Amino acid sequence: LKNSIQKDYILKVLYFSKEHLTAEEISNKIKTNYNVSIGIATVYRAMKFLNDMKLVLIQMKLLLDYQL
Repeated sequence: LKNSIQKDYILKVLYFSKEHLTAEEISNKIKTNYNVSIGIATVYRAMKFLNDMKLVLIQMKLLLDYQL
C-alpha cells in the first residue's frame, strides 16, 4: 500500500468526522483544519484508491434538479 501525505490527511478527516462527507467537504476540512490545499481531483483519486483497498466505502447519491 503506497502512502502519501494527501491520503494521510484524507484518512484523518474521515476518522475524526462524525458524519458522511463529500469529496468537496473533505477538501474543505483539510484546508480549514490543516491549512493544506488538496485539489478536488486528488481527493477523488485518493478516495477511489482507498475504496479499492477496502479502507473506505464510497456511497453514491443521485441528486436530481427539477424545474419547469
